[in-house]
Amino acid sequence: MIIGSAILLSLAVQSAQAEAPAALRQLVQEIALSYPRTELGACIKLYPAQAETFTTEQNRFSTRIDGLLDAMQREHPLLLKPVPPAFMAFQAMQDALTDTDFRKRTPEDCQAVIGELEKLGNEELKTGMLQVATQLEQTIIRYESEMKRVSAPEPAMKF
Repeated sequence: MIIGSAILLSLAVQSAQAEAPAALRQLVQEIALSYPRTELGACIKLYPAQAETFTTEQNRFSTRIDGLLDAMQREHPLLLKPVPPAFMAFQAMQDALTDTDFRKRTPEDCQAVIGELEKLGNEELKTGMLQVATQLEQTIIRYESEMKRVSAPEPAMKF
């Protein structure tokens, strides 16, 4: 499993580096959608007769998050900040690992997820996504600073 995860991370990093750098908005969006994607994806697999309902709700929530982020990026330019490829690769790896969830969900559990998503207010979602974006921005700043530090040439030793 560890070797498979390492290969997955390596492929994700290579893929992310080949594409244009993602913005913080994309990372926040991936994080915001990971829970519904995992839960409703599992429900789709378990209850194919209700797959259309779960897929519709997943798409509705995704569209809602996308619209909120569109509005937010006008007020919060930090969402346009480039994200190092390793961050997107790490999120892809997290999503892949989450996909191996072995919990058994009942139809009631699946409906409860839909109810939870519907209850979330736009302001609550925007506040949460802005908090995530702010924390990630600070993490990226620390990451970039540390990468500069470790990649700086060593000072020559004088004898």
